[in-house]
Amino acid sequence: MSFATTISPAPLLNVPKLIFELSKDSQNRFMELETVIFTYVLLELIQQKTDQIWEVKTNEYPTSSKLFIDQKFFEPIPLAIERTIELPSREEILANMKKLEGLRYFWGGSYPYGIPNILKFYPHISEREDLADLICQGVDCSGLLFFATNGYTPRNTSELIHFGTNIPLENLKLEPLDIIVWQGHVLIAVSSDTLIESRIDKGVCFSPLKTRFPEVQKIAASQKKELFVRRWYPQI
Repeated sequence: MSFATTISPAPLLNVPKLIFELSKDSQNRFMELETVIFTYVLLELIQQKTDQIWEVKTNEYPTSSKLFIDQKFFEPIPLAIERTIELPSREEILANMKKLEGLRYFWGGSYPYGIPNILKFYPHISEREDLADLICQGVDCSGLLFFATNGYTPRNTSELIHFGTNIPLENLKLEPLDIIVWQGHVLIAVSSDTLIESRIDKGVCFSPLKTRFPEVQKIAASQKKELFVRRWYPQI
């Protein structure tokens, strides 16, 4: 068994391709991008698939799907040492999210500023019109929370719906960092009456609870998904 660690934030894909080889769906998303993982993430090297691509596993992104990474983004290490992930304070998490207001939505994004090493390794893409996509600039809904907590919270909504303790939807009284979530989208409370989220149409934005909550109830119902409110800080 061989191990490696990422040397910078890196795109983690579900196909053995390079980031600039991916195709987009009807909503202009790279659906073959699973997520962006952080620096010093431990990887188990499963199999080399091409000259540049490895199949890997990582505890920081549990999934039944096969995962692939460009070998330029990692270096081998002799021992399997996980990075230390400490939960930031409530105030720091809120500040980390608030400063991203206006940031673009990007499917799979969890490192808002983009990955500079992609341009360093592949300077020929610098003239592409979709450069912001190619360097993975922006965050998606769960990526916003994942970034703000330094990877402490689950990366996907399929896990967030089980994270923390359940809060009844009736007579809802939110505390900061409570999440409103269904399998497909998550919103985070920044106060008792204000939410923050990353939306495909608006990017990272705030909305009042009294108007946005009825909207998301209708959206979840239309998708036939159960809606949850979960309280996870500080109860884990």
